Amino acid sequence: MSATQSRQAPGGPSNARRKLIIVAAFAASVSASPPSPPSAPACNFVADVVLVLDSSGSIDESSSRPGVAKFATDIINDLAVDENFVHVGIVEFASNTYVCSNLTYDDNTLASAINDTYKANIKPNPLDRAAKTFISNALLLGEQLLTRTGRTEATKI
Repeated sequence: MSATQSRQAPGGPSNARRKLIIVAAFAASVSASPPSPPSAPACNFVADVVLVLDSSGSIDESSSRPGVAKFATDIINDLAVDENFVHVGIVEFASNTYVCSNLTYDDNTLASAINDTYKANIKPNPLDRAAKTFISNALLLGEQLLTRTGRTEATKI
């Protein structure tokens, strides 16, 4: 038998031929259209969510403020905000803390709260850069919003 010939078991294909058949079968299976991916499951869970947003002087009007507003809007849009599922509240902090929106499922109320907090034509108070910002007070206010006005069956976030 020459060096280029391969040994073949009696009555069966050679090892190389078996590998070729397996590769061809695999290639045929992957060249077919793959099945559609499953739809993303709906995030329908019962939760009360409070966003605590910085509006201090460290969030400048030129770049950061629109970015924070978009971030907050994107979070709200990704949640199943609905009367029966997710309710959202918004707390703002700088040198003071404020409830911008109580827990709600109303998209217009939430959009207005974000727009009012981060309007492009409103400049942050320059004194806020030097003043302390009260994130701790804002977190406490957010917690109070959840415990005092949140739904008992809702997960608090």
